[in-house]
Amino acid sequence: MDQEYLTDEWFAYMDALQIYCETYIKNIRAVFDNLSLEEQTEYEDAINDFEHSIIDCKIYKKTYEKYHKQELLETLYRVKDGDTLITIAVANYGNPMYWQFIYRYNQLKDLDLSGVRTLSLPRVTVDEDDF
Repeated sequence: MDQEYLTDEWFAYMDALQIYCETYIKNIRAVFDNLSLEEQTEYEDAINDFEHSIIDCKIYKKTYEKYHKQELLETLYRVKDGDTLITIAVANYGNPMYWQFIYRYNQLKDLDLSGVRTLSLPRVTVDEDDF
């Protein structure tokens, strides 16, 4: 799914669409037995379409929540030649001591970044007293 569709506006639209579909199905089922056989057949097809739309809405909403949860937890950093954990920590957190968070978060085995292409930079809130 394209990230351009993972916006709050699209989420609100999908949420409203899901509610609309669920309400439509509920209302049709309430009067379904009173419909003619021909009408029941037409509405069964419509109910099936609405049920598929509900599934699509749920999938979208889960994707949205996963994307935004990930976005809140971390950002990706592309490692450049000459980067060290300390220079990355200073550039992204303003504190050289935060290299430890990057090291632990990425479960690195050593300090050499020569074979590393990207790092996940965790969102951190730490007091200076922790060092």
